[in-house]
Amino acid sequence: MTALDSSPPPAQAPLTFTEFQTCLEDAFITPPASNADLINTALRCHARPAVFAGISLLPERTFDSVHEAWSCLSHLGFGIHRREA
Repeated sequence: MTALDSSPPPAQAPLTFTEFQTCLEDAFITPPASNADLINTALRCHARPAVFAGISLLPERTFDSVHEAWSCLSHLGFGIHRREA
């Protein structure tokens, strides 16, 4: 085993609004979108685990927009960045 083999895996980048919106915007073509709709949309776009982790923290309800869903994560203080600079 070399030193490279024993190094820890790189840390995942935090979830950003842009990534959340890009992955999930199709779920809102015909709102409202349920948590199941968000998961199915994330699966179709091959989202990173961070997107699925965010969806799992959302309350079980429907959302009228990606901004509404994101605001629930912002209030939870999930490991996210509001907007990219």
